Amino acid sequence: MKTKLLLFGTLLCSNIFAQTPKSYTVLRTSTPIVIDAIMNGWQGAKISEDMSICTTGKYGNSGGNFRMLWDDNNLYIFFHMEDASIKTSAQAQDAFLWQLGDVVEMIFDFDGNGHHYLEMGINPDGSNYDFNMLCTTPACGGWNDDKAWDIANMEISTKIYRSADNFFDYGFDVEVKIPFSSFNNMTGSNFQMPTNGTVWKGNMMMVDYNVSSSSPNEYNSWSTYPAGAPAFHQPNYFGSFIFSDLSVSTNEITSNASSLNLTRSQNHDFIVNGNETILVKIFDLSGKLILSNTVANNESINISHLEQGMYIVNLQDKTSMQNFKIMK
Repeated sequence: MKTKLLLFGTLLCSNIFAQTPKSYTVLRTSTPIVIDAIMNGWQGAKISEDMSICTTGKYGNSGGNFRMLWDDNNLYIFFHMEDASIKTSAQAQDAFLWQLGDVVEMIFDFDGNGHHYLEMGINPDGSNYDFNMLCTTPACGGWNDDKAWDIANMEISTKIYRSADNFFDYGFDVEVKIPFSSFNNMTGSNFQMPTNGTVWKGNMMMVDYNVSSSSPNEYNSWSTYPAGAPAFHQPNYFGSFIFSDLSVSTNEITSNASSLNLTRSQNHDFIVNGNETILVKIFDLSGKLILSNTVANNESINISHLEQGMYIVNLQDKTSMQNFKIMK
């Protein structure tokens, strides 16, 4: 990890900008999330601000956002990343993924003192590392970490989005479930089960490579860092994750087997199939509702008016719900 600190320490801000640590409210879910890298059950979760270049706050060529939920047993995280050139490969547990290709990273400092915290990364292939950061500043004795410690019973699912001919990359999604019980043996973390109002400090980040590059193209983060500071391991500028007992709506979580289906008929037409009247909602990848309409079985929807890109189509009838991703 010293290698990582030195690598990130070379990233210095070239522009002075107003830097304020971010905050994110983690809502409750009453229904456990199925970890399949599909956005079922996430419709009511808050969408974070988009990640940006970590030391300038400007938007780069890659980036994305995240959602978080929690229940009595688990923390759930969903990353949606936009990336036109994905570099990834399967790696061994605790490999230094930030030196090998694209990776989303997260930091959680449970007591907020900046001395001991979790750092974790997942690449688009689902490989991961998880380190107990015992100290990263002179205030607690200098750099020290525990790479042997691992999160128990974690679940990860990922999806990479590419054109049918694999010529164009669009991005990738990462979904993860982390049992709170896995933090109980994390030395020095002072972890306690979250309750309403609990605040963790931390950050969400992305190290971005071009597919043919040997070094990172961009370092993106949710909570940015001030001028002149090295990136990522700067506890004074961590954002806040605030746990809330407010519950997301569970009306859209059920995804029972059904006859709901979506098929392309022409360039800008999709046919909706189902047994009855069907509610169609179209979202962009930030979660913004673009269209809401009711259609009958075998009726078409036209998306010629939409800008080019990827969209999520949500179909619902009285008993079930299905999500589909489409390209315009």
